[in-house]
Amino acid sequence: MILNTRYFSQRKKDGGPGVEEEQHVESFFTVLAHLYVFSLSDYFPWLRVLNLDGHEKTIREAMNTINKYHDPIVDQIVEQWKNGEKEVEDLLDVFISIKDKN
Repeated sequence: MILNTRYFSQRKKDGGPGVEEEQHVESFFTVLAHLYVFSLSDYFPWLRVLNLDGHEKTIREAMNTINKYHDPIVDQIVEQWKNGEKEVEDLLDVFISIKDKN
């Protein structure tokens, strides 16, 4: 696990993922789906302002959703590292410890 967190909220009564997990996964797959998509603005940067294919808005909305769930967890873990309460447990802790050494 990257963030050492399995769920962002309570699970559903049937044991499935909650609404937050569904939004997070949907946004993540949206970003992956648009990662290598052809866009005219890649070849003609001055067309980026027009957002002809709508990719900019779609990616922006998906990243806002992902950040909505990741940022509080990352901020909490960074604060724990600053207070000396945390040891390396997951990938995020490794990244933070590497950053602190530099």
